[in-house]
Amino acid sequence: MLRERQVNIDIEKKILTALIVSDKFCQEILPMMRLEYFHSDYSKRIAKWVAQYHAKYRQAPGVHIQDIYEVERESLREDGEREMIASFLQGMSSEYEQGTPLNVPYLVDRSVALFRERALHNTSEGIKAYLGAGRVEDAEKVLQDYRKVAKSITQWVNPLDAQFAARVFENKLQDVEDDRTDFLFRFPGALGKLLGHFERGWLISFLAPMKRGKTFFLQELTFQALLARLNVVFISLEMSDDGMSVRFYKRVTGLSQMQGDILYPVFDCERNQKGSCGRRERSNRVAILRQDGARMSYQQAAAAGYRTCVWCRENDPHNVKGFLPTSWFEPLHRDKMSYNRVVSQLNGLTTSFGDRLRLKSYPAYSANLSTVLHDLIQLEFTENFIPDVIALDYADILAPEDTRLEGRERIDQTWKMLKRIASERHCLVATASQANRQSMDRRDVRNIDVAEDIRKLAHVDAMFTLNQTPWEKRNGIIRVGTIAHRWNDFDANRQVMVLQNLSQGQVVLDSEIMRYEVTSQETAEGATT
Repeated sequence: MLRERQVNIDIEKKILTALIVSDKFCQEILPMMRLEYFHSDYSKRIAKWVAQYHAKYRQAPGVHIQDIYEVERESLREDGEREMIASFLQGMSSEYEQGTPLNVPYLVDRSVALFRERALHNTSEGIKAYLGAGRVEDAEKVLQDYRKVAKSITQWVNPLDAQFAARVFENKLQDVEDDRTDFLFRFPGALGKLLGHFERGWLISFLAPMKRGKTFFLQELTFQALLARLNVVFISLEMSDDGMSVRFYKRVTGLSQMQGDILYPVFDCERNQKGSCGRRERSNRVAILRQDGARMSYQQAAAAGYRTCVWCRENDPHNVKGFLPTSWFEPLHRDKMSYNRVVSQLNGLTTSFGDRLRLKSYPAYSANLSTVLHDLIQLEFTENFIPDVIALDYADILAPEDTRLEGRERIDQTWKMLKRIASERHCLVATASQANRQSMDRRDVRNIDVAEDIRKLAHVDAMFTLNQTPWEKRNGIIRVGTIAHRWNDFDANRQVMVLQNLSQGQVVLDSEIMRYEVTSQETAEGATT
């Protein structure tokens, strides 16, 4: 009973916090909220203040809740209510007071579930009391009142209703994509343009053969989500907490485990390397690429005075002149990692973007999604941490949900549950999947390379491929493509070239949309390069 009471208090605090800071939450919840749904008197008091403020100003009170408290303080009882409200307001995190986004859809679902439970309880108690007193008509009236309440908290919608259409436009149809409230974040540059924005409720996956960098891309996705001020949970089934953290420290700081000059890949034009570019703006007249495809070493090219050239890339945004992206190298000096410098930069990251990352490691095949869900609930209960993004490395090595299932049925159930978690918790779930052995010897991973169960493609909202030849690996290049997307049109042949230095934890240094050669069939159908 004590545990249940504590959970109820925690849920009420989450609802009150969202009511105070989120306009969207107020719009969703206030029409169905009744003060009797709250157990504590101080919760009822704060909820009433918010409802009155929103009715007058059509927005959440935010930091003005403190002004309301100062005005109302003298009218509060001195039997603890005043102190309870003061303590609650003081305990609200400054990030919430400043309107940092919450996982509003998840909190709405939690609130609706609580309101339905409280409404049913109150109705049941009312009916019992009236029937016990022989007042049948009053009991029927209580039941009729519940029908009205149930209608207000139902999650059925009318898509023909103008008010609902307004919500859809806010979430999905804003002219400026970054203003759409359902969008969470996207990768920077050309990679972000190809993969698009990620949204709540989505399940996405990276598909690649073994040792192709799937974990690194999940880590980079985690970092980009942090920069968007989102709460992120990273779950590893392959690496230890310490090993994962070392990679993260490198990504955050740019420092190295050894001091010295390090070669980083940068973009160059293939025409510049061949010497076939005739533009007067070309940066040099040295050719480093022979007709047989062999290139000079970095040291030889530097001695010859070779310089990269990206003039067309920077001055011809439509690429009509034909910038052909490839990579070259530039040296950068990197200091050695030290505890003090790492901690200083970690503190800076937390100050700027909030304390928004939690990491948990399990041994491979030791945890299933039921285990993960249990730990997510514990995280919410102990730290009030509700993730916007869950990165899971990776789904194929989760323990089975049902040991009675085998083979493909076991895999299918796991991926279905991943999608269910994304939908129920209103968060982005990102994972990875191993491609089959045949893909290791091919230039590009294709949809037929999904290992174990092709139905994974049916469950994901998007699946992206990581493609790399041995030459590209040596030269800091990986190509990213799309083989499935539920919501956006995509071209499986269209890829982005990404530059990276994984030894330094830098997964996306730069990116560029690639041009691809068309087949004779495509040419016959009128396609152009």
